[in-house]
Amino acid sequence: MSKSDGLQLSLFNQIKHELNRLNANVVHTHHIGPLIYGGLAAKLSRARTRIHTEHDMWHLQNSKRRLIEKLALKVVNPILVADADEVSKQLNEMFPFTHSTVIKNGVDCNRFVPSNRAAARRILGLPNDTIVIGTAGRLVPVKSHTTLIKQSLICQITHTSRLLVLDRSKTN
Repeated sequence: MSKSDGLQLSLFNQIKHELNRLNANVVHTHHIGPLIYGGLAAKLSRARTRIHTEHDMWHLQNSKRRLIEKLALKVVNPILVADADEVSKQLNEMFPFTHSTVIKNGVDCNRFVPSNRAAARRILGLPNDTIVIGTAGRLVPVKSHTTLIKQSLICQITHTSRLLVLDRSKTN
């Protein structure tokens, strides 16, 4: 669903109807906008479990954002998840009516083990002697992809390398 700038009241209903159509049981939001729209729509729909994850706290230094998030957390009443102990501590201090659970970012190295590297390189058309640098995520300034690009260019001075970028932020 596309959202234009500013408050878009019709989006609550659109999301609620879509959640009901999908017979969604769980809605998991990240960031304040999805918490407001998706969280409230989930509360109004048949989705009984609402989860909200915070990855960082910089955006809550702004008093307006902090007030909006406080109200949204009180109304939506999600299971609150932090991706780091420090984020959890700050959430619990900033919003004492909540209790966050820490689920750290990362990869389960026992479950996701390296597979056939040569076959993967063949499928992707990458020579065996090429260093692969990759990222997946939204292409937005806060992710500082320019730093990654600059560093990959430095790497290319002394090594054969490829930068692979996956951006799924515009998928509908």
